[in-house]
Amino acid sequence: GVLGLGRIGYEVAKRLAGFGMEIAYSDVAPKDFAADWEVLADPVALARRSDFLFVTLAASAATRHIVNSEVIAALGEEGMLINISRASNIDEDALLDALEKKGLGSAALDVF
Repeated sequence: GVLGLGRIGYEVAKRLAGFGMEIAYSDVAPKDFAADWEVLADPVALARRSDFLFVTLAASAATRHIVNSEVIAALGEEGMLINISRASNIDEDALLDALEKKGLGSAALDVF
């Protein structure tokens, strides 16, 4: 799943689709250019649907800690969280707790 289908999220999704992955995304509104991909209304539903969750959102007050304990729990103990956006989009305490308690399979962060 791709959380945030802006310019970067779209490029990530195109590349993942090239490897045969099913694409689902969540954004403020459905995108015309992504008509072949599943759109989900909220991050929890997207995480529940996904094995891999790519976070590609811009940082804002509205996206601060958008990936919280509920999203991480929905991704599950086999799920992988990949954050290529801003660190503020991830609730780091919830992430560390989930990793320590094996509630999340793994995480890859380019910022922390």
